[in-house]
Amino acid sequence: MHDTWTAIDFETANRNQGSVCAVGLVRVTDGRIVDRYTTLVRPPAPVDHFEQDNIAVHGITPEHVADAPAWPQVHTTILEFAAGSPFVAHNAVFDMGVIRAACAHAGLPEPSLHYACSLDIARRTWPALRNHRLPTVCRTIGYDLRRHHTADADAEAAAHVVLAALRHHGAATLVELCQRLRRPLRRTPARPAPQHCAPQPLWSEAGFSE
Repeated sequence: MHDTWTAIDFETANRNQGSVCAVGLVRVTDGRIVDRYTTLVRPPAPVDHFEQDNIAVHGITPEHVADAPAWPQVHTTILEFAAGSPFVAHNAVFDMGVIRAACAHAGLPEPSLHYACSLDIARRTWPALRNHRLPTVCRTIGYDLRRHHTADADAEAAAHVVLAALRHHGAATLVELCQRLRRPLRRTPARPAPQHCAPQPLWSEAGFSE
């Protein structure tokens, strides 16, 4: 059986976690990157305003997303791209929260998703690092991270962090790596489409994709 998983990264338009404005995806099969996908996203209408602090981080403006696909279309593309494989993200609680909140805003049901956190993997693999932010870990593993805080670049960097950890631990699969680190794959709960779009939580500095 092939070991396939999908690294993912989101950028958001404002402090609301569901205000997705970009996504990057990188598919890994048997230790090799085999496919990539990235797109800008029109944030869901209830939270589609852009805040200057976010623009300063990723450089995406309302003009950039004016003709971009909306979240329902992008959500479908994400699920089709992953094809049931687990997701990997750096600070995965943030990225899985983006999916949850954006679906709630758009009135979409949520399938259950398996995922692993490359931030958590890095902390357990290279515990002596001064921090485990994506640029720091990438320097440690010898990966040249350019365009930090662009979704496609950060998704690819997260993929390389996990690939380096697989080599470091001599693990053959993502599942085996997570088991060795005593951090089995996590799973988001499935949720039906909401009857109404309740306000979704804001994210704090601790919730930034790292």
